[in-house]
Amino acid sequence: MQDEVSVVYDALLHCTAEHSRTGRKLETDANKGFGGKGECYTPLDLASAALGACMMIMMGKAAQRDGLDILGAKVTVVPEFADMRLAKMMATFQMPKMLPQADRAKLEQASQMCPIYRALCPSVEVVVDFVWPA
Repeated sequence: MQDEVSVVYDALLHCTAEHSRTGRKLETDANKGFGGKGECYTPLDLASAALGACMMIMMGKAAQRDGLDILGAKVTVVPEFADMRLAKMMATFQMPKMLPQADRAKLEQASQMCPIYRALCPSVEVVVDFVWPA
């Protein structure tokens, strides 16, 4: 069975999403600038989280395959909105330790195999930066 997410409008620009397989729920609000309460994740926050998590998972798959340790890697995604649409997303990866150049290149390339990244480009500019410790 394909996983599904059902979203129910609760009122006052607030929604509850439920994952079909696990039953886990997630609440969303419109941000205050759009008339919401801003008490929960906004849909734009979720898009940012989806991109970051997807890219990180793709890197994790590559790391597992090649026996690399990326435990503790972190990505921060900053979205930009223009003309009522998502225009740009900036993803900055903080990597936990230095790896040889060839391994860094494999991980960076793997991040861009993320289906969400690939779906966004080219309509949404996605800028990716990796910060490796010295």
